[in-house]
Amino acid sequence: MHHKLEGAGPIIDDAVIVPNTPIDEVRAFVDTPVKLAAWFGATFDADDATLTIARVPDVLTVGWITTDLIDHGRCLTLTGVIAPGPVRSYVTLRSVAYQRTEADPDGAAVGFGTEVWTHVDLPLRTPPAVVRLLNDVIRRGNRHLRGELGS
Repeated sequence: MHHKLEGAGPIIDDAVIVPNTPIDEVRAFVDTPVKLAAWFGATFDADDATLTIARVPDVLTVGWITTDLIDHGRCLTLTGVIAPGPVRSYVTLRSVAYQRTEADPDGAAVGFGTEVWTHVDLPLRTPPAVVRLLNDVIRRGNRHLRGELGS
């Protein structure tokens, strides 16, 4: 269950559906912090417990990272610290049915896939530049997953 951090600041939420791809197949690509970070263009260093996001000219390092795989591997949580305070994030997978639209409106049908939902609670007084950076990284990472894994 998700509980918002006390006195937390901005929240980032983004989700995509990876079409025609079962949850177990998507999970195999994001079930460790190293694999997950790679999809989002970040680097996870387990020895130093840091996550580094570098987008010229910005670099953000989240320190003291702890991770937890919960809900039978369908949710990976990462908690850590940036300069303004604690950060908590979730990447959650769930099987979904969605309405597929074809070029012919009479051809609309139900499709199945996996939703990838990414949520981040940021500390109060997080600089707007950090929020923009994380929004961009998360949006691109989720689209990358959909583009590479969806069929």
